[in-house]
Amino acid sequence: MKQLLIMGMLIFSFLSQVPALANSKPIRYGPIFGIFDTTGIETINGSKMSSRGGFQLGWLASQRMGFYGELAGGFFDRNNLGRITFLDITMNTIIYPMGNVFMRLGSGISINRSQIESNLSTKTRYGVTGNFSLGYELRTGANNYFSPEVALNYHRIAGKNYLSVQFGFAFVWHF
Repeated sequence: MKQLLIMGMLIFSFLSQVPALANSKPIRYGPIFGIFDTTGIETINGSKMSSRGGFQLGWLASQRMGFYGELAGGFFDRNNLGRITFLDITMNTIIYPMGNVFMRLGSGISINRSQIESNLSTKTRYGVTGNFSLGYELRTGANNYFSPEVALNYHRIAGKNYLSVQFGFAFVWHF
């Protein structure tokens, strides 16, 4: 996954070097594609670390609002208790309340695998997930943006709640 993010950053950097594009009027409607990565801590169950990354594909209906699907993978590192890995499929709404500031809200399903350190067996479970992000789009080209963000990610897995506070970034292309 990290290699894919590095490749995406290299492509993004290359595309953002064209000065003529950076001076054109920005487009914020129509199709969008993005890759993202966030890292932080899980706050309810005392996990040391959580991470989430993936892809976004959707449509901006106007300069201020859009919808997109997200496919994300990640994990909760549970100290000496093992690790929970997950795959989330969510539908999200993105709103630009002022300028390049954005808020995202989404919900969906989560497929989870937990592994206990002392035992190599794993168990697959299904749950629900929700996320909220607040960030800022920094324009790096005509249709390219780098977006630092703060995210809250919620998972309900096998009757337990997991809430993580994460910081990260996204690379977004508006076509």
